[in-house]
Amino acid sequence: MWPFKKKAKPLPGAKKLSLINVRDYPKEAYSAYWEIGVSGHAPFHWVARFIDYATGAELDVAKGGPHATEDEARRESQTWVLERIENYRRRAG
Repeated sequence: MWPFKKKAKPLPGAKKLSLINVRDYPKEAYSAYWEIGVSGHAPFHWVARFIDYATGAELDVAKGGPHATEDEARRESQTWVLERIENYRRRAG
């Protein structure tokens, strides 16, 4: 099911791009979490999914690419997550 054959190892001293600070999205405030995977070789592709905390069911999934760099793939996948995360905010009441 997972489209990537092996996990990429970061280059020594390389800093991965991150648009999302997970501390801004606590489990208590959201009904789902996200997973993002990026292929370890060029051209870079990504898969992102939202998973329900309570049931483990996959709620939404998207794939993207090809991208020339890993940062481009990470940026696009994290932007997709940020555009949809509020759909999974727990409602008061």
